[in-house]
Amino acid sequence: MSVSRLFLAVGIALSFGWLFLFAQSTLKLITAVINNEPYYIDVVPFYLLPYALVAFSAFSYIDGIKRVSPKPMLLIKQWVNFVLLTSFALLQLFLSIVFFYTFFETFTTFQPTLEWFLILLPIVFIAICILLFLFLFKTRKSLNSSLMAKFISGFSDKKLDNF
Repeated sequence: MSVSRLFLAVGIALSFGWLFLFAQSTLKLITAVINNEPYYIDVVPFYLLPYALVAFSAFSYIDGIKRVSPKPMLLIKQWVNFVLLTSFALLQLFLSIVFFYTFFETFTTFQPTLEWFLILLPIVFIAICILLFLFLFKTRKSLNSSLMAKFISGFSDKKLDNF
């Protein structure tokens, strides 16, 4: 199984999981807002929604790296996916900083206890952030190659014959 298919499978699984866990509460929130009723916002579904959607963006980005097309739509799609993945990496960085701060504000005694396993959460967030930034840094040249293909396609044979 290739990496892009793995991302697609993970994205589908996470999306169905998000829908199974949070679709009803999100619909209740939407109907309460539409009917001008008092409502309680539970922000957990909105924190977990990027995890369900980022796998599709990564799948599309990896698929776009493999193709070179003279059409500008591929370039636009690649840049949108690049920005989405960068935003997700920055979200991971923000969450890791928040969880580190919260952890050290909450647990002031430095004894080996079960609560210290919670420190793994911000470490995982920062690891995801670093891995995603490294991946985007290594594949940034694909954005230039798509741009170059678009630029070259702008000079068709007919235009070159006029010179």
